[in-house]
Amino acid sequence: MNTVWYVVAGSADLKTAQILTSNGIFRPKTVLDQQFDKSAFTKADKRNVKVITTDSKRVKVLTSHPKESYSLITGEDKTITIEILNPTQFWSVSKYLVVQK
Repeated sequence: MNTVWYVVAGSADLKTAQILTSNGIFRPKTVLDQQFDKSAFTKADKRNVKVITTDSKRVKVLTSHPKESYSLITGEDKTITIEILNPTQFWSVSKYLVVQK
């Protein structure tokens, strides 16, 4: 009930795991549309995960999560960390978080 999954990866890795799929040149990319590789995700308890490190200077949250429920924090080394401000609200739309770096 409190289990959530997240992945932080580059576009190529997300496509390889079928988490991100391209539908053609004029169609938008879709996230988690087909049989995706669940082993690419990190399993967590939504009550305990407050910060997700990305080890990247540029990130894009691809799944739907209320914008007011999280913040993107840039550290001294210029890498971005996702800080979950309201876990209940953040995970209310989807139990999966997909972040492209």
